[in-house]
Amino acid sequence: MMGYRAANPMTPRDFIAQVVHLYQEARRPLYPHPRISRGVSRAIASQAEDLLAFYLIDQLAPDTTILVNQTITPATGQPRQRIKPDLAIVKEGAIKAIVDLKMDLGWMRKEFLGYWREWEQRIPQLRSREFRLHRKDGASNARESLTFSSQARLFFVLVSDTNMKQAQLREIEAKRRKKSEYSNLLILSSRMHPNDPSTFGMSVEEVLDRIRINDKEFERWVDAVRGASLGQ
Repeated sequence: MMGYRAANPMTPRDFIAQVVHLYQEARRPLYPHPRISRGVSRAIASQAEDLLAFYLIDQLAPDTTILVNQTITPATGQPRQRIKPDLAIVKEGAIKAIVDLKMDLGWMRKEFLGYWREWEQRIPQLRSREFRLHRKDGASNARESLTFSSQARLFFVLVSDTNMKQAQLREIEAKRRKKSEYSNLLILSSRMHPNDPSTFGMSVEEVLDRIRINDKEFERWVDAVRGASLGQ
C-alpha cells in the first residue's frame, strides 16, 4: 500500500512520510465497514522492510539486488547457521551487507546492546562462507548460491530513537561511536515517534513537522552500503 508515494528515488522526508502513512493506515480495519472499528494497530514491519529496500535500490549500482526477509543457509557440510536478514544486499553473487530494521527499540531497549554484541561476533564467522537460498519473488522459487563477502557488514537501521529512556539511548550512542569493521547503527529520525498517540487525527504533513528527520544519517547509511558493495 503506497498511498503516500513519492517519485523514486525517494528522499529521506519521503521515506518518513510513507512510514507515517503506513502507521496511520494500520490503525484502520483492513476491510472497512461503518460497524467495524480496530483497537490495536496492525504491525507494519514487513511493509517497512519493502519500503526500505525501495528507498535504497535506485541509489545502488544497477547490478545490485536486494533480498527481503529471505532465509539464507550455509552450504552442505558446514555447520548450519541460518540467517534471515530483513534485507540482504547482493552484487556479483556475493552478499555485501545485511540490514536489521527496527521501527524503534521498544521491548528490546534493554537487550539491544547484548544483541548487537552477539552479532559483532557472528559477522566474522559468516564472512567468506558459501550460502544457499531459494530466491522467492512471489511467483517463483529459484535455488541460488551466494558467498558472504569477506568484507560484508551488518547495518542496524533504527527508524526512530524514541520509545526509550535517554540513559539507554546514551549507552547505545556510546557503543556506535566505537568504530567497528563488522557493524554500524543508523538512526533515521528523532524527537517524535511516527506513531506517537498524540498524532492521531493529524495529517501526514502535520506529523512530519513534529519529527526530526536525520538526513545525514540516511546519507551515511547509503554511502556505507555503497562502500560495502565494492568490497570483495
